[in-house]
Amino acid sequence: MTETQALLAAIASDGPGVSRDDIAGLECRSLVVGHARDAIHPLTIAQEIANLIPRAQFVEITPKADGAAKYRKELREALRLFMTEIE
Repeated sequence: MTETQALLAAIASDGPGVSRDDIAGLECRSLVVGHARDAIHPLTIAQEIANLIPRAQFVEITPKADGAAKYRKELREALRLFMTEIE
């Protein structure tokens, strides 16, 4: 394992620093965005967090490594739709 891989693994296993109950207690609308190739914030964790937050919306976008322009476009669109819905 390279030094970078070890660092990324340590960051990923560190956790968010808040309990599941704390996350589930959020009352605000929330947007959780994830993608399948995020080594630090795995997609399964993003989905789990979104499922814990009562008013969360989950959006999966294209990984930046698969297409930076598509990644940016999808992220911007997810943010635009989320912000439009909360107005």
